[in-house]
Amino acid sequence: MQGSPNIYLRQICLVARELEPVLDGLTRLLELRPCYTDPGVAEFGLHNVLLPVGTNFLEIVAPVKKNTAAGRYLDRRKGDGGYMVICQVATKKEQDLVLQNAQKAEVRVAWQSNNEEFHCMQLHPRDMGGAFFEVDWDVQSDFSGSWHPAGGAGWQEDHHTSSVLRVTAVGIQSEQPQKLASHWSAVSGISLAPDSSEFVLPFANAHLKFFATKDNRGAGLAEVDIEVKNIKRVLKKATKSEFVSGDNYVYIGGVRFNLSQAAN
Repeated sequence: MQGSPNIYLRQICLVARELEPVLDGLTRLLELRPCYTDPGVAEFGLHNVLLPVGTNFLEIVAPVKKNTAAGRYLDRRKGDGGYMVICQVATKKEQDLVLQNAQKAEVRVAWQSNNEEFHCMQLHPRDMGGAFFEVDWDVQSDFSGSWHPAGGAGWQEDHHTSSVLRVTAVGIQSEQPQKLASHWSAVSGISLAPDSSEFVLPFANAHLKFFATKDNRGAGLAEVDIEVKNIKRVLKKATKSEFVSGDNYVYIGGVRFNLSQAAN
């Protein structure tokens, strides 16, 4: 699309009834390490933790109070799962362009916050279909380092990627994947990838893919594709654990993590 914003995936948020079991799976099987806990999510009746994956992050949030938006989402989707697709743009102009597209598509802003250094905009999951779509920008415009939701640049001191190198794609399931993909395309301002057997929205550093519902949980963020150094190592750990796994995947926190082997 003409004048499309340059959108980078920076963070994937999972929502869980209890934080610790999901954190245990990510640390034990994928060997990720927590880097930051954001006290600001207490405003929403939540607690959280972030774990770096390459230059991106996995976040887990869990309710600590009754009657929270996250709790209602857990009820609606019948348990733990994906919650938010969190992205970064370089300029306020690009963020405003997404907002204008959202307004045209009658997508509500669920929450926004602006200060001198960081501007956050969350688009409502009921209107987006499948997940929150968050588009942020900050004065750093650093797509591989400083990230305000992770506390700035301090996360790099504890950066650890012994098993996982990067996130390559996020998957959203829907009963009408083509329609949902077109909707996300219109709101983001990014054209769907041509000549693809799937419905794929190409971000600058990863893909957002849409596919037919595979279970009875309805539309939602269902899969994350990750590149790992050693699939056999991950799956060996998984088979000795309580986590469901297969030839090239493992389920953690209600999300299927699809594993691909990094090139030597």
